[in-house]
Amino acid sequence: MKNILTFSAALLLAVPLFGQRYKDVHPLIVKASDDEALSILKSYIIEDLDHPNANFRLALIYERRYLKSDPITEYERAMANANEAKLRFTKAAAIVDDREVSKNEGYYVEFASGFDSKGRPIVSYNSINQKIRNGYDSAKLFTEKLPEIYEYFTRSVDYHDRAIKLFNEINGKFNSRDKLLLLHDSNLQFKLQDLISDYDSSIVNLDKYLASGKAYNPKHFNQSYKIKDIDTYRLQGLLTSPNFLVENIEIWNYKKWAQEVIKEVETEVQTLRIQLNAADLELTNKLKPMSPLVSMPDYTPYTLDNKLVFELVKYDAQSLPLALLKYKQHKQDLIYQLGQVNDRDTTGSDQVYLVNLGELIYKAKDADSLIQIAETRVNEENYEKYESFFHTHYKGLPGINQFITDEKKLVTDSKNTGVNEMLATLNSIEKNEAYDGTVTYRRSKISLAPRRLLSLDSLNFEPFTIALAENADGSKYISGLQKQKDNSVLVFLLKTDAGNRVKWYKEYDMSEVGGGINEVGGMAITPEGCALMIRTKGIDGMSNTLYYVDENGDELFKKPLELPLYPREIKYIESTNAFVMAYKGATIQQSYDAKEPSQFISVNILGDVLWSQTFEFAGTIVDLLTLDKGFMLIGNYSELNDPDGKSYRTRIASGQTNGFAARFGNNGKLISVKPIESTGNYFIDNVIKVNDKIINLLGKSGTLETPESKNIHIIVNYGLEVLHTDI
Repeated sequence: MKNILTFSAALLLAVPLFGQRYKDVHPLIVKASDDEALSILKSYIIEDLDHPNANFRLALIYERRYLKSDPITEYERAMANANEAKLRFTKAAAIVDDREVSKNEGYYVEFASGFDSKGRPIVSYNSINQKIRNGYDSAKLFTEKLPEIYEYFTRSVDYHDRAIKLFNEINGKFNSRDKLLLLHDSNLQFKLQDLISDYDSSIVNLDKYLASGKAYNPKHFNQSYKIKDIDTYRLQGLLTSPNFLVENIEIWNYKKWAQEVIKEVETEVQTLRIQLNAADLELTNKLKPMSPLVSMPDYTPYTLDNKLVFELVKYDAQSLPLALLKYKQHKQDLIYQLGQVNDRDTTGSDQVYLVNLGELIYKAKDADSLIQIAETRVNEENYEKYESFFHTHYKGLPGINQFITDEKKLVTDSKNTGVNEMLATLNSIEKNEAYDGTVTYRRSKISLAPRRLLSLDSLNFEPFTIALAENADGSKYISGLQKQKDNSVLVFLLKTDAGNRVKWYKEYDMSEVGGGINEVGGMAITPEGCALMIRTKGIDGMSNTLYYVDENGDELFKKPLELPLYPREIKYIESTNAFVMAYKGATIQQSYDAKEPSQFISVNILGDVLWSQTFEFAGTIVDLLTLDKGFMLIGNYSELNDPDGKSYRTRIASGQTNGFAARFGNNGKLISVKPIESTGNYFIDNVIKVNDKIINLLGKSGTLETPESKNIHIIVNYGLEVLHTDI
C-alpha cells in the first residue's frame, strides 16, 4: 500500500492536479513528506486558491520548515518560510471556520482533542483556530525579531574578521614583539587603533546578538563567550576566521593586546629612546676633550648605565645603538692609553712603557672586536628601529658607515703603534742591556756575553760563557764551560758584585771518577742562590744533575736525575718554591723533523722531586716561561698534538717549522697547545715576556737550517691567545 501511495504522490508531483478533488488528494498529502506534500499542495491550490484545509496545511508545512532551519546559517531559507507561513496562516484564519471544521473533521484529525463513544476523533474549531492564531503569532514574531538578531551576528563576525586580519597582518610584518615595538610608526599606530575599534565593535554587536537572541528564544540562543589574553606574540591569537557558531565562544583579546603595545611604546620604549640619546651625548662630550697625544692623570671614564644596557638588550638583542655605545665607552680607554704611550715620561722605566704598550694592544684588540660587532649590525632594519637617534647623532645611515670606517682606522693605527713601539723598545732594551766586556779571574778573562754552544768541538781552552743572570742589587751569576788540557770539560759558576768584581768562582765535574764531559743546560737564580742544570758524560754514560748553591757558592744540594735527555731550560717558580726543568733529545742539537720525547721535572728547594711529565713532539724548545699559574713552553714544531689528540704537521720535507706555545699546570700536566700556523716558513729563536698578558715571540722567516732576513714578531698571552702576528 505504501509503495502505491508513494507512486501516486510521485505521479501527482509530475502531473498538474487539474480537475482533482481535494478528498482524493488529501490521503496523498497526509502520507507524503513535507517536501512532497508542499509540491502536491502547490499544484492543487492553483485550481482552488481558497480551499481551507489546503491553505491550513501549507501554513503548517512552512511553519515546520522555518522552525527546522538554523536561523543564522540558514537565515534566508528560514525567513522565506516564516513569511510564507505567516501569509498562509492569515489566509487560513479567513477561510477556516466552524462549519468547515465540522464538515471536514477528517482533514483536521491531527488536532483532535479526544474520541467519542464510537471511537471517532473529536475535532474542535477552537483548537484549530487557536493553532492558526499561534502559528501566525509565532511566524510574525520570528520575522520581526530574527532580522535584528541576524544583523547583530553578522556585524559581530564581520568586525571580528577584520580584527583577525589586522592582527595577522601585524604579526606577519613584525616577526618579534621587540621589532613591533621598536619599528612602531604612525602607520602601525593607525592599524592598532583600527584593531581596537574593530574588536570593540565586534564585542558590542556580539553582546547585542546574544541579548536579543536570548530575549527571543533562550533555549536556542543559549551561547556564551570567554575572552582570552594574548600572552605570547605570534603563538596566540592567530586565526583564519572567527567561529561564533559554537556554544562556548572563545575570543582573543585583541583590544587589550593593542592597548598594551601602544602603552609600552609611549612609556618604556619612549623612555629608552630618551636615555639612549642622553647616553650617546654624554659619551660624545666625554670624548671631545680627550687627546691621544696627551696623558690624563685624572681620568674618569663615563660608564653606561647597566639598566639602559639591560633594556636595550631586552628589546633588541642585536642592538646597533648599544654596539656603538659600547665601542664609544671603550674608546675612552683606548684614547687614554694612547695618551699614556704618546706622552710617556722618557726618563721613566722601560718596563712601565712596555706594560703601557701591552695595555694599548689589548685596548685596540677589544676596540676592534666592538667596532666589528657594530659593523655587522648595520642594516636597514636596525637603522629604522632608531632612525631619529641615528639622524641626530650620526647624520643618518651614511654617517654611521663613515663613523665605523674612521674608527676602524683609529683602532688599526692604535694597534700598530703598540706593536711597533713594543718591538722597537725590546730591540733597544736588548741592545742597551747587552753585556759587553769581561771579568777576570786569576789569569782568565771570562766574557759577560752569553753565547749559544753549537758543538763541544767548538770549545777551546778559554772559558765559554753560556748563561748570565743579574740580581736586583746588580750582582751577577755567570756560568759556562771550561775545557781542560786532558780534553775533559768542567762547568764553572761565578758570582760578581755590582762592579763586576768576582766574589767567588767554582768548577764542577759530576762524573764518578773525574775527567768527564760536563755541559750546562740552563741556570736559574733564587732569593737564596743559583741552580745549574748539568749534563755529564762519564764512564757509565750520560747523567743529569741539578746543582744548587747559596749566594756564597756553598752547596745546598746536588740532585742526580735519572734521565739521559739533554737539559734545555730551567725556571724557578716562586709560588711553589720549586724549579721546573725541560729536557729534550740526546744531543745539544735538537731534532726538528723527528718526534722525540721531552720531559719536565719539578724539584723543590730541598732537592725533592715533586713530579715528572712527558710531552712528545717533533721540533725544538726555545724557552720555558713561568706564569702566575703554571708555566709555558715556547718552541718550533713540525709535528705536534694537542690535548684532544688533534695532530698538526708542517711541510717537513721542505724543512718547514712553525712556532707554538704550550701551557702546563703547576703539576706539569698539559692544559692547552697553540700552534701558530702559517703557509710560509718561519721559526722562533727568542722569547721576551713583559708579563703574563704580553709574551713576545721573535724569530726569522725561512727554516732553521736556512734562515732568511725577515724578522718575525708574534705576541701571545698566558691563555695562548694570539694578539699579534706578522707571519
